[in-house]
Amino acid sequence: CAYSDSWKGKLETARKPVPLRTREKQDIAIVQYENVINSDEGVKEWLEHVNRDGLCLMNGVPLVSGTVSKVAERIGSVMRTIYGTEFDVQAVKDPINVAYSNEGLDLHQDLAYYESPPALQHLHCLRFDEGIVGGESTFADAFHCAELLRERDPQAFKTLCRVPATFQKIHYDRPDPVHLQHRRPHICVNDQGAVTSVFW
Repeated sequence: CAYSDSWKGKLETARKPVPLRTREKQDIAIVQYENVINSDEGVKEWLEHVNRDGLCLMNGVPLVSGTVSKVAERIGSVMRTIYGTEFDVQAVKDPINVAYSNEGLDLHQDLAYYESPPALQHLHCLRFDEGIVGGESTFADAFHCAELLRERDPQAFKTLCRVPATFQKIHYDRPDPVHLQHRRPHICVNDQGAVTSVFW
């Protein structure tokens, strides 16, 4: 399928993420659960925010287990991972993963060791007890970081686009032992040079 240059320009502009810090209003977009669940227009609004910003908050989500999958299924199938289709983050005795502990989580990327990790991750807080310290979610705009690197150190950017890194999850001491490895560059670009994914 061939597109005119003007149409390609419109598509690129419509799909290009816009870093929050570069916009006049830096708030993270918020949509309403009822709109997303009950209307295609609500889904469209939600996905436009995710496409532009990389994330979107949703208010009014029922505090019921399984609701996160119901929301995700409005846009596609829920991917089963080594953690199942839903992953409950809660502190337990003798945790097999830092997410099951009281420790704070540094910025990280989940499931980078998958060849095709889930494109979107949905987080749903079902319970937040009084007196809890911490638990806030912090996000980084990896696409923006990649573009800053391209601007400030083009050679380092090219290296991270070319040299593969090994991402792995090797954990035998668990009910379902795991040995997953995948090699890929930290930054992937398309044939036009646009960043399409960042893994770290």
